[in-house]
Amino acid sequence: MPAQAATACDPDPCRGMIGKPFSAELAEEARLIAGAKSVRPSGPGIPTSADVRGDRLNVLLDEKHIVVGFRCG
Repeated sequence: MPAQAATACDPDPCRGMIGKPFSAELAEEARLIAGAKSVRPSGPGIPTSADVRGDRLNVLLDEKHIVVGFRCG
């Protein structure tokens, strides 16, 4: 198995969390489910860097910090 594939995350199993309020507990559970090494919230008013990492799960939030999706990178 290539090293990159071993560290890549899979956001699809996290879909059941869409619509839930963001919390540290949700972030950690999603990280584990996705197989990611790290997790980062992303959305309006949340500063993020432009770096892309295949082993990071991005939790996409709306303006009320409700989960609207997941993406790796």
